[in-house]
Amino acid sequence: MHKLQAQIIKVGNLFFSPETGETYKKALVLTWNIILESAKLVWLTFCLLFVIFAWIWTIFNRGADRVQTWYNNIDEPKTNNILNATGKTLLIAGSTGAAFAVAKAKNELGIEDNIEAPIKALSPQAESNFATIPVANQVNQNIPREDN
Repeated sequence: MHKLQAQIIKVGNLFFSPETGETYKKALVLTWNIILESAKLVWLTFCLLFVIFAWIWTIFNRGADRVQTWYNNIDEPKTNNILNATGKTLLIAGSTGAAFAVAKAKNELGIEDNIEAPIKALSPQAESNFATIPVANQVNQNIPREDN
């Protein structure tokens, strides 16, 4: 019986000693901090995945819109607009190239060139005409067909 009483006193002293309380308090605080920081990590990971998903979704939607626009405009080729747009593109490229060459030459000679000519962009109609040339349809129309 003395052994049992001695063991009960020993365990009671361990449970109710000031060191035990501080140790368990530190353990609980550390456990809480681990849970809190892990929850923050999970939340930030979720936010990152959501942003990546939204970014990819936007890219696919833009691509789908472009494909739909291209498909809707593929019905009728407008050769007059294509030639006109090609001419404008060549004119813009030539004038831009010439302006660049003149600016480079002035720079080499030490002359300041403050005039910057803006580069003109093609109109959306001209760009869409380039993308809608149905070459296969034109080739197929020129092939003689055998009638049964």
